[in-house]
Amino acid sequence: MQAPVARYQSQTDSTTAKYIATVDVSEPTLVDIEVQAPLSRRGAAIKGTTQLLVIPGKDILGDGIVIELPGLILDILSPYTHQSLSKESFNKGTFVFRVNLVMLCGCPISKGGVWDADDFEVRAYLKKEGKLTGSYELNKADVVNLYEGKFPSLEKGSYELTVYAFQNKGNNAGVDRINFTVQ
Repeated sequence: MQAPVARYQSQTDSTTAKYIATVDVSEPTLVDIEVQAPLSRRGAAIKGTTQLLVIPGKDILGDGIVIELPGLILDILSPYTHQSLSKESFNKGTFVFRVNLVMLCGCPISKGGVWDADDFEVRAYLKKEGKLTGSYELNKADVVNLYEGKFPSLEKGSYELTVYAFQNKGNNAGVDRINFTVQ
C-alpha cells in the first residue's frame, strides 16, 4: 500500500472486492458509472463518477474501472448531540471534547501507522446562538482513531460544535456537527 504503482501494474488480485457487469451494446456507447460510499454513513458519503466508451465484444480487463473516493468519517463523541452540560462538566475550567476519525474505507488512523495521525489537521469551531465564539485544535489521543480538544468554561446557552479533519496528502476531508446546551 505504501509502494508506488508502476504503469500497467495490477492493483488487484483474486481477493479484491469487485462488481462484474455485462453491458449488452450493439454499437460504441458512452456510459456513466457512479458509485457512492459508505452507504451506512450518509453524513460521510462521497460520490464518484466516470465515463467510459463501451465497445461491442470488447471486455474491460485487468483492474477494470477504478473510482477513487477520498474522504474521512468523523464522529463527535463528546459532547453528544443535544447533551446538556452542567458547570460540573468543566473540570478545572475546561471541557475535553472527543472525536473518532477513520478513513472512508474504515482503515484506522494512528501515530506512525499506514495512515499516520500526524498527517491530519483536526479543528473545531464553536458557535453560541449562531455567533463564532472560538476555534480549537484537536490532538491525537493515545487511542487509535481518537482525537481530543479542550474548550474553556462556557456561559449558559445553546451551542453548535463543528469539527473538521483534513489530510492534505490525499485531499481527504470529513466533518461532523452537533448542538448542545450549557445549563
